[in-house]
Amino acid sequence: MTWSEIIETVEPDSVISTVDCSPENMKRREEDAILKAINYNIQLLPHSGKDNSSFYADLPLEELLRIDAEKAKSDAVITCVRAETFREKENMLSQAKTAHQALGMDVNSAFHANHLVGKSFKKFAQLSKKLYAMIFERSTMQSLDLHNLHKKEAIFAVECFLERLRILCPSLSTKEVKIITGQGNFSVKGPVLKPAIKQYLESRNIAYTSKAGCILIEMKSITENL
Repeated sequence: MTWSEIIETVEPDSVISTVDCSPENMKRREEDAILKAINYNIQLLPHSGKDNSSFYADLPLEELLRIDAEKAKSDAVITCVRAETFREKENMLSQAKTAHQALGMDVNSAFHANHLVGKSFKKFAQLSKKLYAMIFERSTMQSLDLHNLHKKEAIFAVECFLERLRILCPSLSTKEVKIITGQGNFSVKGPVLKPAIKQYLESRNIAYTSKAGCILIEMKSITENL
């Protein structure tokens, strides 16, 4: 599915043109849009993909460097889209503050301010779907790559991923799935995602095996504990 097709699935302007613009409600709407965007893209993951581990091992150094450069370019684009999403979120919250203050004004002013919030929220939801579509581009239902996700996003992505696996279990041939967390080498505070995901799995009584940069989970543990 293309980004334009993904964007078209966002609820129409008429549905979101009048909203509760209180700070509390806008925070809930922001989080809800993010969670829906993550879940939507998890549902689109292909059931399987090519295991490139042995393929990469046979490549010459020049080709490996080229692949690393392409990945770095992709990560840079993701960073730009995330920045754009953040700017739109800030714009949405600013518009919401204006709309909330306009409640005591005349009806036309309040409606106009509220309508601008609706338009900004729709754009924020669109950008969120685009962002997570790019982030999960390298993932399948056998291997979930959490690179470029923040901790809260990663935990929810794993939650959606495991629930999707539980539903698909009868149609999947794999006995084990992989969650790629990375090793946290570029994090100032050290590993963030892996400890958080391990804590989440333990809270759900899901057995796992911790490997360098990833976590392995047996399908049996998912079906028995979810």
